Amino acid sequence: MNLSFQYPAWMALLCLMLGLVYAAGLYWREKHFREAGPSFRRWYILLAGLRAMLVTLLALLLLSPLLKTVSSKREKPIVVLAQDNSQSLRLGRTPADSEAYTKAWNTLRDHLSADYEVKEYAFGSSLRESHAFNYNDNSTNLSAAFDELNNLYSNQNLGALVLATDGIFNQGSSPVYSKYAGTVPVFTIALGDTTLKRDLRIGTVYFNPVAYLGNSFSIQTDLSADYCSGEHFTFKLEKVEEQGSKTVAQKELDIANNTYSGSEEEVLTADKIGVVHYRLSVSLLKNEVTYLNNTRDIYIQVMDAREKILLLAAAPHPDLAAMKQAIETNKNYEADVRFASSFNGNLNDYSLVILHQLPSVNFPVNNILQSAATQHKPLLFVLGAQTNLIQFNNVQSAVRLNGGGGNSNDVTPVAVPDFTAFNLPDAFPGLLQRLPPMQAPYASDYKTSPNANVLFRQKIGSVATTFPLMVFQQTPDSRVGVICGEGLWRWRLYDFMFTQNHEAFDEFLTRVVQYLSVKPDKRQFRVWADHSQNMNEAGPLLFDENEQVVFRAELFNDANEKTTEPDVNMKIKNSEGKEFPFTFNKGGAGYSLHAGYFPSGNYTWEASTQYNHKPFSESGTFSVAPVQLEQLDTRANHQLLHALSEKSGGQLFYANQLSKLEDAIRKSETIKPVLYEQRSTRPLIDLKWIFFLLLFLLSLEWFIRKWQGAY
Repeated sequence: MNLSFQYPAWMALLCLMLGLVYAAGLYWREKHFREAGPSFRRWYILLAGLRAMLVTLLALLLLSPLLKTVSSKREKPIVVLAQDNSQSLRLGRTPADSEAYTKAWNTLRDHLSADYEVKEYAFGSSLRESHAFNYNDNSTNLSAAFDELNNLYSNQNLGALVLATDGIFNQGSSPVYSKYAGTVPVFTIALGDTTLKRDLRIGTVYFNPVAYLGNSFSIQTDLSADYCSGEHFTFKLEKVEEQGSKTVAQKELDIANNTYSGSEEEVLTADKIGVVHYRLSVSLLKNEVTYLNNTRDIYIQVMDAREKILLLAAAPHPDLAAMKQAIETNKNYEADVRFASSFNGNLNDYSLVILHQLPSVNFPVNNILQSAATQHKPLLFVLGAQTNLIQFNNVQSAVRLNGGGGNSNDVTPVAVPDFTAFNLPDAFPGLLQRLPPMQAPYASDYKTSPNANVLFRQKIGSVATTFPLMVFQQTPDSRVGVICGEGLWRWRLYDFMFTQNHEAFDEFLTRVVQYLSVKPDKRQFRVWADHSQNMNEAGPLLFDENEQVVFRAELFNDANEKTTEPDVNMKIKNSEGKEFPFTFNKGGAGYSLHAGYFPSGNYTWEASTQYNHKPFSESGTFSVAPVQLEQLDTRANHQLLHALSEKSGGQLFYANQLSKLEDAIRKSETIKPVLYEQRSTRPLIDLKWIFFLLLFLLSLEWFIRKWQGAY
């Protein structure tokens, strides 16, 4: 701590002289004090000194002195203790082993806490701060745990990470390649058993989680065994229903060698809409290390047939192939390419009709347009050289082309910033600048409807026009889109040329199709599951056992405005008839419900509310699938832990070496406290005690003078 002045330091002597002169003039020259009695004269020096100090301090404060201070802070290094809490750690451990390890772990934590800031975590499917471990997590994601720890301690004095695990991970990537692994020493505690033991198990099961009604699908199962030579076992595939299990396929297999691997594939037919539960199992052999991996449950969503998109064209064109391929990248859609000269189908079979250069002079397709209007079928017009613009203007109101002469312009797209109907794919705006031109029908004027939503405008050469290139319109009963040009096939080819894939174009066209084909939802009360894996809001829902069941709801008043005035209640019922009541939370313009985690099984739900004396309700079903990843691999991977420690500058220890681990941490030269030094400068006048000192000097001088009768 030191004091500095914004003026020359020698001026402090002038302040002192000013104080002395002022005090002398007051007590030795003031007649009033010279005439005081003998008892008062004895206090002259003290009173003069008090007045001199007061005046000197006031004068010094006028020089704006600054007080500079230096403070230091010692921060202990942080040691993170992360314990694997997954189910695989239960294998091969006796209660005595678990008790001894828990005691050693707690001792390590307590000893380190004396000199380090210790943070204790459990990890498996997720990372959380915990001091108790039950080994119940049904998956292990080491890379996610590393990433979260990096976010928590990236700017702190993290000295070491102690990772206690068997090295088995079944979600995420290898932690060896994590950025975090090389920035701080990782001391690993190798748990589990690396030896091969007698075990017959079901490995990876390959299947499509979504199947369509009436279609065939396959389930391929990898089987493996160790030290089971000469054994005979049964592989069984069962369909699990409420009334019991039904065997779908069964095979008798033999194991010839100590190391066995095989694969079985069954082809089934989706014959019922909903979530179908299948169970795969192999025989239980004597003296297996575990029987948990002898059974595997899978769930498959069977949905109604895919939505069909009709691509109706006036003539063959490269656009048709490009659009069909792009649409069918989404397994929810099937594109049917037909020509106006021979089409006599029923539009009821289609969710969206794409009219390529129709209506035309040769094919006015009046019956198609009339049927689409009657059925409120969404339409997407692709204009071209064969389009009859007069008839086109008469059958829709999104955009009108006036003064066409049968010619065309080469146009490139310019995005409209305030387009809100749907979002473009992330990669598409960058591609947009390099796309080749489309051929748009020439017209002296394009008139866009006031309620139309323009996605792209036309750029002719270097001139950006107000003419729309792609425009969409929401009508009371349906939606209409217009692509004012042909040549989409070139866009798809250019996407591949620049990115070596068609993903940006395919996703863009899929979003166009999704927007147009979505049926308007006019319900006043809507409830849906907030679920990333849900393929179809109207279809069956499937959650994983380690995934929260979350629902959303919306309520609209008679003016079609969202409201959250009444409460919304929900009842979830399991297959045994037990009910779980919930009340939605209100937030913003809607409702939300985090119902939590549910055990595997089938559930029904019903949400209800009452508004303006009218009852509203929605209902549905969902299923929860068990997560059995921890049973796939039971052999500890200590090589991974050794590589992780070696890369990061740490060491590997075993469960009975925790005292050596403590010594290694204490001897490490990199795990040291950090001393922070903080410098601060503040005006001396800001210190409150200066005010009280001045007040004390004045008060003391006044008291002595009053006491001695000098007033």
